Amino acid sequence: MRLDRFMDSNSPRKWSTYRKLSDRGKLKDLLRQQVYERFLTLQRMREEDPRRHDIELRAIKLEDDIYGIFEDAGSAGTSEPATDAALRAKVDELVKNRDEWRVERLNRVLAELQSIGGAKEALEPIRAEIRRWKDLGPEARRARVEKRVEDYKRRLTAPMRPHLARPLPGGRTPPPAGAQPTTDVTTNP
Repeated sequence: MRLDRFMDSNSPRKWSTYRKLSDRGKLKDLLRQQVYERFLTLQRMREEDPRRHDIELRAIKLEDDIYGIFEDAGSAGTSEPATDAALRAKVDELVKNRDEWRVERLNRVLAELQSIGGAKEALEPIRAEIRRWKDLGPEARRARVEKRVEDYKRRLTAPMRPHLARPLPGGRTPPPAGAQPTTDVTTNP
């Protein structure tokens, strides 16, 4: 299938994890639907907006690399300083990628305003903003990189919660997988 080839090529680490999920759960179906919708969006984007498609595709690959850093660190017990350095480098690339898309969007706004004869005083702030984003160096990105690193660490190392499950009557949630069933219907195990 095209989706499988696409994911194997562009997000192999996440796709490998997806394939290991049990086929019996709703989680795998939900994830597949989300991935498929993103895939279809990218296919349309490739035809309608090749520049954006390229930027988004690079972002997907960087996100997969970031996921892989966590996966490798978890399985190999990699030292935190080495993992953190690799993680920060990839997150910095991802932040630059998102900045590139921001500059592209600003350039499009500028071109549109110019095409309709926008006033010079309206164009200059947009040009200044484009220059500002283009000139951002590593120091200017540092705070955003650190925030994303902390967000990734929190999300990717947090224990899984049954957040996709519907609450049981009374606002209870299903017990975690493997938990011993209880006959007490008023509390969670």
